[in-house]
Amino acid sequence: MKLTNDFRLTILGVGALALMLGLNIRHALNNYGITDGNLHMEILAQSNSSGGGSGSGSSSGSGGGSDNYGGSSSGNHCPDYSYVPNRYIVHSVQTITVTSNIKGEINVAGTVQSGFEKNKQIVIAIQISNCDGIQENSCCNQSNTGVRIL
Repeated sequence: MKLTNDFRLTILGVGALALMLGLNIRHALNNYGITDGNLHMEILAQSNSSGGGSGSGSSSGSGGGSDNYGGSSSGNHCPDYSYVPNRYIVHSVQTITVTSNIKGEINVAGTVQSGFEKNKQIVIAIQISNCDGIQENSCCNQSNTGVRIL
């Protein structure tokens, strides 16, 4: 029996699809690699162990399924989910060099400043605030983090 080109391509396509589906299922069974690597602090700040919706989950450690927010058994009384439990704001000051455009404007941290000489390099002091400090029972308000011009 002679196989046609179309049939060979169909078999190849089905094989590739089966391989892709199998690898996708394997990746899902490994929890999408979430527990394999270190997550950035801002990503960890958005997660909790119990969740607010339906479904099931597990929590590790003691505390009985606490979500680390107001009234939890962990002793942490952060007001809401915009706060990072057991963290405080750390400020650092840095200088950066930016070049003004042909209108004499610079764009730093999403803020446009004007009144500078055109096409000149300008040294700007900025303050970077993030929730890097670690302290038990503290709460870091994420709305106070970010970059601002000094």
